Amino acid sequence: LREFNWDALRALRALEPCGMGNPRPLFLTPRVEVRDARPLGETGVAFRLREGGQTMRASAFRLADRPPPNGTIVSVVYEVECRVSGEQEWAELGVRDLRPAID
Repeated sequence: LREFNWDALRALRALEPCGMGNPRPLFLTPRVEVRDARPLGETGVAFRLREGGQTMRASAFRLADRPPPNGTIVSVVYEVECRVSGEQEWAELGVRDLRPAID
């Protein structure tokens, strides 16, 4: 997470369009802290992931039955998604899998 900045996000956009023949790149961060976990719809969880001084928004679906507790250290596989609302733009992580981190 520490390495994601606007230059890295622009480089990821150069790989678009993504779809069936060109899947989005997946990333692994082996140790991040879960913060501010809360339900998102019926099957999702919204939370923030923190590594070092970097915190990013994240969402995961099909995790409502096992949301990660706040303060938990996890390993996470995700894709980076750019979100836009009006004039605001931000990166959000689309979590594909997470597990307790191995010490």
